[in-house]
Amino acid sequence: MKIIQKTAAVLFAASICSAPLTVNAANLPAEQSKDEAAISADQAKKIALKEIPGQITKIALKKDEDGVLVYKIKILKDGQEFKIKIDAQTGKLLKMKNKD
Repeated sequence: MKIIQKTAAVLFAASICSAPLTVNAANLPAEQSKDEAAISADQAKKIALKEIPGQITKIALKKDEDGVLVYKIKILKDGQEFKIKIDAQTGKLLKMKNKD
């Protein structure tokens, strides 16, 4: 009986230890996306802040509905939130809107 309990404990511990590997594997496409971007997140931030000087609250690298790799940036200025979309290949400002 003790052997079964020890075996079960070892299997449980092994399953917990392997969980982070699954999470990292799920992040692999995001890492590949970073490699595909021609401009860095810092460059995208600078472009966004030239348009709307404020505080960046969020930045994400994603493919938009057309399959274009973009930086989606949220900026807070004077109590208003602005959303900016920048092409990750060219650095071109694609969209800017006031969320309020």
